[in-house]
Amino acid sequence: MTTSLERSLVAGFGLAFCVLLALGALQYRMTRQFVESGRQAAHTNQVLEEIEKILDQTRQAESAVRGYVIKGDPQMLAPYRSARSAVPPEIGELAALIVDSPVQQQRLHEMQGLIASRFAVLQKSVELRGQGGIEAVLAYAPDPSGSALMSRIAAVANEMEDDETALLQSRSAAADQSAAETSDLILAGILVALGVLTLAALIIRQEVAERRKAQQALEKSQKLYEGLFECAADPLILTDRQGYIVRANAEAERTFGYERGELAGQSLEILIPERFRAAHEQHRQKYYFEGRTRPMGAGLDLFGLRKNGSEFPVDIMLSVNQAWDEPLAQAVIRDITERKQAQHELTVRAQELARSNADLENFAYVASHDLQEPLRMVSSYTQLLGERYRGKLDAEADEFIAYAVDGAQRMQVMIQDLLNYSRLTRKPAQMEPVDCNVVLGRALNNLQAAIQEIGAEISAGPLPVIKGDASQLLQLFQNLIGNAIKFRGPRTPSIQVSAMMKRGDWTFSVQDNGIGIEPQYREQIFGMFQRLHTRKEYSGTGIGLAVCKRVVEGHGGKLWVESEPGKGSSFFFTLPA
Repeated sequence: MTTSLERSLVAGFGLAFCVLLALGALQYRMTRQFVESGRQAAHTNQVLEEIEKILDQTRQAESAVRGYVIKGDPQMLAPYRSARSAVPPEIGELAALIVDSPVQQQRLHEMQGLIASRFAVLQKSVELRGQGGIEAVLAYAPDPSGSALMSRIAAVANEMEDDETALLQSRSAAADQSAAETSDLILAGILVALGVLTLAALIIRQEVAERRKAQQALEKSQKLYEGLFECAADPLILTDRQGYIVRANAEAERTFGYERGELAGQSLEILIPERFRAAHEQHRQKYYFEGRTRPMGAGLDLFGLRKNGSEFPVDIMLSVNQAWDEPLAQAVIRDITERKQAQHELTVRAQELARSNADLENFAYVASHDLQEPLRMVSSYTQLLGERYRGKLDAEADEFIAYAVDGAQRMQVMIQDLLNYSRLTRKPAQMEPVDCNVVLGRALNNLQAAIQEIGAEISAGPLPVIKGDASQLLQLFQNLIGNAIKFRGPRTPSIQVSAMMKRGDWTFSVQDNGIGIEPQYREQIFGMFQRLHTRKEYSGTGIGLAVCKRVVEGHGGKLWVESEPGKGSSFFFTLPA
């Protein structure tokens, strides 16, 4: 019995194998038919495309000459000359495509003659317009539009297109009939194979059960994917290698305005503005070749096209979906209109802020400049009052006059500092090669009196030659060294100036052994009019470090401080090499 069963199994599997071979042969035949049908369809589409190109070029030439005849602008003849050069090669390409159709060749010959006649009339019109004006053209060709000749050209083209379309339909019908017959044979073979396999399944029931479990797991996974696909918050579109849409989810319908049935089988390019389509096709083919996942907005400025013709900015993430018979490209599309609007509003506000800052800086400059003269007069007269009436009034009057003189003098210094700060923003830096050793020497010379008065020790290493504004860099060194002298401790001031190359930039340092700065004030000190001490302790307006920061940032660098109270401070700034 076992032997008989084994023979039956061998016979059954042998029969099934033969059926499968037959099915494979039928499938091969049908595939070849489909390939041939596709090739013929592509050939017909190519013929139709060439016919449309020739007609389009002829119409462009006619339109260009008509415009030239009316306006007389020779530049308007560029499309005509381009068409005149392009039409003969395109006719040659079309002739090569229809070499197997005498009827089509005869029509092409007729159309070629008509087009040649029309181009001859156009050329004559161009020459007459250049020689005798529009009246000469009208006298030569009462019908400058050439409507009769163009109508005949279009009629011949339509005949050729109709013939190609009919041929394509005939071939498609034959292919469909053959495919249906083949499908019937395949179905019959499948039924036989199923019968044999069903008998064998009784013996290998366990394997079938395991496969059923696997199938259930696959179906569950597929349902899960379907649910995620449909419930996605962003439009999802699947396309094949040729760029045709296979599936789209509900959000894609809502976003683009198409019904799902309208999208299926359409080229993905219908969702892309026309100006991007040619480039997109190249990117799509390259993506299939590389097959890598691309994150949203990977440096690309992308737009989607709705059914109503409106465009909107999008981000797209591409990946390859392997859950189908063939790998499909999966596009996750996100409408970023609100984000773009927010970015635009942010840009507008930034521009408005920049204008506002410029206005404020201009106001500060004008105000500080115009206040100098009246303040100088107030200071002069208060000093005159102090000198003339000192001791002649009571002590309280002398004190009040002293307060007025001191306030006027401090206001003069403050306005002068503010004016210097405003000049940094109003006058662009004059970039030229600057020897920082020379600039430091000038700064030390300007501070010579203060250095000698307190016996400050200043040392400097070799400094580089950089591209910058010499006057601004002088102010930078002078302010930093002046602060190191001013904010000194009980020890003799010791100041070191150095520079070294780091990461392609020069990093300068001005180090001292002064009173130092508390950590919480290391950012505050670079603001306008920021003081950490009273005027009785240390003079100044609190604008010097703000000027230093503006100078460094204007040169594309950064300024910061490292300090420890009681042990001194180190001011660092970078300048491009």
